[in-house]
Amino acid sequence: MLLYRVFPHVPWAPEHEPGHPLYVSPGQGKGRWDNPSLYLVRYLSHSPVAAIGEAFGHLATWAPEMLFMPATPGAMRRLATYRFDETANPLLDLDDARALIDRALRPTHVVTRDRTRTLAARRRGNWP
Repeated sequence: MLLYRVFPHVPWAPEHEPGHPLYVSPGQGKGRWDNPSLYLVRYLSHSPVAAIGEAFGHLATWAPEMLFMPATPGAMRRLATYRFDETANPLLDLDDARALIDRALRPTHVVTRDRTRTLAARRRGNWP
């Protein structure tokens, strides 16, 4: 399966440094389902369009300047393509009713922007 994300690319960045396509920021963990003490999360999309929309959808006007990443010297936003082996590493599909039932979650628990609710779901033990 191919997955996509927009990331700040630095051509000379080594694998575990900002600007590399596999890098995950140590500051990550503020997302609704993040749990950095147990795992790192790289948010990916099933389509290039969705990855671009996620990265730039909040902007009213798109311009070349949106590609610059001043926080990471030398970085420009790029679209990365990842090959993922779902057989070896099964994904949890939060759109699958059985996956939600198994975790005592409702669809509204998954899509809520209320981080306290998603943290409570993890504390109840129905999420990693």
